[in-house]
Amino acid sequence: MNLRLFFNPFTEEELERFADKQALFEEIDYHHDSLPNWQEAEIAIFSVDLAIDSESQETNHHAAREELAKLKAFSRYCKIIDLGMLRLGETVLDTQMRVAEVCELLISQNTLPVILSNNHAIEFGQFLAYRDLEKLISIASIDAKIDLLDETHAASEYHLHQIFSHHPNFLFDYAHLGYQRYLNQPTILETLQMLNFEARSVGEMRQNFSDIEPIVRMADMVSFDLSAVKRGDISAQNSASPFGLTGEEACQVCWYAGMNEKLTSFGIYEYAGELDKENQSASVVAIMLWYFIEGFCHRKEEYSFKSNFHIRYLVPLKESETTLVFYKSKTTDKWWLEVGDSKSEQGKFGRKIIVPCSYSDYETANKGEIPERWLKAQDKIG
Repeated sequence: MNLRLFFNPFTEEELERFADKQALFEEIDYHHDSLPNWQEAEIAIFSVDLAIDSESQETNHHAAREELAKLKAFSRYCKIIDLGMLRLGETVLDTQMRVAEVCELLISQNTLPVILSNNHAIEFGQFLAYRDLEKLISIASIDAKIDLLDETHAASEYHLHQIFSHHPNFLFDYAHLGYQRYLNQPTILETLQMLNFEARSVGEMRQNFSDIEPIVRMADMVSFDLSAVKRGDISAQNSASPFGLTGEEACQVCWYAGMNEKLTSFGIYEYAGELDKENQSASVVAIMLWYFIEGFCHRKEEYSFKSNFHIRYLVPLKESETTLVFYKSKTTDKWWLEVGDSKSEQGKFGRKIIVPCSYSDYETANKGEIPERWLKAQDKIG
């Protein structure tokens, strides 16, 4: 597969605009005269913007690139490439399939794709990249709305319906963060609850923000819709609300996502560059990207539970005659919880079934109660 056929390279004028010495511009390999070596890259950035009524649609995300190029280097060298703008298919579905093909190829070479798009519908393409991996995956989506409407609505409001109803079904878990209650029908929240999926509103996230980290750590892919961020911090999106996450909170979620060594793709959606004045929103998007990549640079390879990097705790529950198995990282103090242990289950899910959890789950178990996180995971296995 020749990736060069899928992307429009950067022009000399565009790269001159990005240029900033002693900054990230010097460390990113841009698609210009030749395609960067994507097989050896750790992270590959590309953008895909569906048609909009603006002459600037081909450079919709270049403002965010320009702002990213000005930022300073990460805590370690990270080989990053920028493939440029994905060439669109004839239909939205064609473009989604093209995104899937590109992401699948990158993931197969252990290169993490980072997608920038003006439309959250592209998340379906991100999801389809995992269909041939022969294992179930988990998704975390940060969005003010739960886009679970039917096919009579716009693609940006329909993509979750596509994911949930896809056959064959390879979705193990879905978590929705940052939704705003007054923007969502109660029936949609009931649907998530019925499917045993997690949903946290902005208010619930703020009650204990650190408890969001295990939820994000569960995900194989993360999609971040900028509508989850309040208008005062990001105005360049078509569903801007006066309320939502702050820019700092958005960066914290991106940091959690980057540190998640299980995560293999990341997308930022609904940036409307034509609405951006003086690159204010582009700057926030660039800093979100910076925190994601900085988190990536801090990955600790903690998913080898046979190593001596973890402390294993056994918590017997007398009333239920169940013993829960917890793991705590010696380096980061992160917690995991074992769910099921049969070889058939391990084969089905592509790995030993150990889910991220928090210290509060361990405390709950020590009180003789089964943590809700364990019950939900057990139900999904069943």
